[in-house]
Amino acid sequence: MELSVKMDKLFREFRKQWPCLGIEGLKNFLENEDKDTRKLLVNRKCQKEEYNILFYYCSLRDDAPFSNSEKIEIVKYLLNECGADIEMTGKEVIVEDHNYVHYAPPLWVTSFRGNLPLAEVLLEHGADVNGRSNSQSTAVRTMCHKNDDDMVKFLISKGADINIPNRNGSTCLMSAVKSVSLVELLVENGANVNAREIKKMQQTALHYAIYNENLDSFIYLLKSGADPSIPNKHGDSILRSAACFLQPAMVDVLCLRPDVTPNAIIEAFELLGAGLGAAENRDFVESEECWKHALYLRIKHNIPKEVKPFLPILGTKLEHTNLEELHTACDFDDEQVRESLLMKWRILGSLHEEFLFSLIQYGFYRSENYETLKIFTYAHNLFLEKIKPLHESNAFSLKKIIKIAKNIFHQTSEEEKRLINEDVFGKFVDLIGQIQSVIQKGKYKTTSERSDVYNTLLFTSIIFAKFLLDVEKQSKRFLTACKKLAEINPKFVTDCQGGLLHAILDPSFFKKHAKGFTNLGFNFLLDKDLIGLFVENGFDVNSFDNDGRTCLHRFLRQSNETNSADVREKTMAIIQCLLDHRAHVDTVASDGENCLDLLRQTGSLSNEFKYRSLKCLAALVIGKHRIRYDGLIPFTLNPFVEMHQQNNPQTY
Repeated sequence: MELSVKMDKLFREFRKQWPCLGIEGLKNFLENEDKDTRKLLVNRKCQKEEYNILFYYCSLRDDAPFSNSEKIEIVKYLLNECGADIEMTGKEVIVEDHNYVHYAPPLWVTSFRGNLPLAEVLLEHGADVNGRSNSQSTAVRTMCHKNDDDMVKFLISKGADINIPNRNGSTCLMSAVKSVSLVELLVENGANVNAREIKKMQQTALHYAIYNENLDSFIYLLKSGADPSIPNKHGDSILRSAACFLQPAMVDVLCLRPDVTPNAIIEAFELLGAGLGAAENRDFVESEECWKHALYLRIKHNIPKEVKPFLPILGTKLEHTNLEELHTACDFDDEQVRESLLMKWRILGSLHEEFLFSLIQYGFYRSENYETLKIFTYAHNLFLEKIKPLHESNAFSLKKIIKIAKNIFHQTSEEEKRLINEDVFGKFVDLIGQIQSVIQKGKYKTTSERSDVYNTLLFTSIIFAKFLLDVEKQSKRFLTACKKLAEINPKFVTDCQGGLLHAILDPSFFKKHAKGFTNLGFNFLLDKDLIGLFVENGFDVNSFDNDGRTCLHRFLRQSNETNSADVREKTMAIIQCLLDHRAHVDTVASDGENCLDLLRQTGSLSNEFKYRSLKCLAALVIGKHRIRYDGLIPFTLNPFVEMHQQNNPQTY
């Protein structure tokens, strides 16, 4: 025990000096210790930063207080004299990759910094040139993504395998398509031009070239044997993908190939026109020209258009089949946008992401009315069949549904009000199910994008609850849904975490994390009725956030900053509501801040012992005097004691 405490203290002192230790300072510190202790120190990771000293020096940027020659000397010393583990991974947050957290070996982060001389040293000392990060990405694949030609050439010369994919099946070649020179280098060194992702969209390098809009890489890949018939997970060929992504030059290149059928060419020009005429692009002249060319090819090759029945959400009009009908469809912009949607629906199907995206955009650009609400509801129903809850389009469509519902509700007929209420309640139930599914699968914390969408879903659930509280009041089905949400007890993915009740009670938390919600027009913050709804239906008023603060504690922290009379009256009402639902008044946060001290400042407690029991007082005494209690009191009381001594862990 004493040895462990001594080592902890020694490492803390060691860690403090990393930013200022030169080679001599490092030697002076470490050589005071025996060989085994030195090895333990250099191979120990900081608990917060999650890396050891070797990773730290390999990850330093050019603006660090050490020259590169000093870094190299330190790294050599750590490897040669101290037994540093050359493959021990460390934590690296890549800002350019949406703040994705990578855990990777030193060579990986050294390569990412573009430090060729230091990478050479690591390889000379036995570093695995194909060592991978937690996403299974090698250094050379990551450098292809970064388009660092020099580092890629260097790693290839040292034996890097350019065909090792990451965990999604994405290869060096797919990552390099933004640079034709890098594509040429990889192909010349044996890159597989027809490799396909095993997850995600199951795309090839040709698909990547389309999405990165690089015609030169696209043409070079085709000349190098890339197969344009390999589909992605939607079944889209390269030609269809190029048309959907509005790449006419790539479409022209593919149409010259002898293996492309007239029907595929016609479809490509129809999709080009549909994309150009979509609500988000509105290039109606070029759209019409593409459709004219498609009609000309149909006549030339005697291929009639097989039109689908009308799509109810878009009205009763059918897609054009001749020039006269085409001119009629293009007379008005809104009709041409509808025509674009009908064409994508016929060719791609209702569950294709391209159709769904265009349908959402069509609704987005329309004025807010019940018909627009029906478009978003229909689109979201399709999303539930097609995509996962943590897709940003899912969250976006839910936000639009509740925004439109709120804005039009009091302006519509009684029948439309009933239909809107049913739509919103149905989506509230769907949303609760999505949140439960996401939490059960547990992947909502793996990337910042997923966490952002997850947080958006939680904020959206609060807004749905607020709307339904105003409309349905205390209906049995609504209260049942709220109880289900309380049972799930979702927590936000933030530094302090906290649940839905914390968010309602803390405007500063909402302003910091609820991106894109301020324009929805809902004033649910500090809403006493909504707070009452939540606590009366199972939300735990004494649940803690990561800082050891309850809902009451969080509310008191921000409420004491405002002193206006109207705010004070509202504050007192909320405090009383929380106290009436048995909020503990004397819990202690992890930084030692006592909820009771903040409550006394409000002047709302005429008799504080009305809300403090002997159990509370006993728990505080146990914490204050660090009295051992585990095994000495009924185990069911342990959480209660811990609640009152967050900053006073028990001693043994």
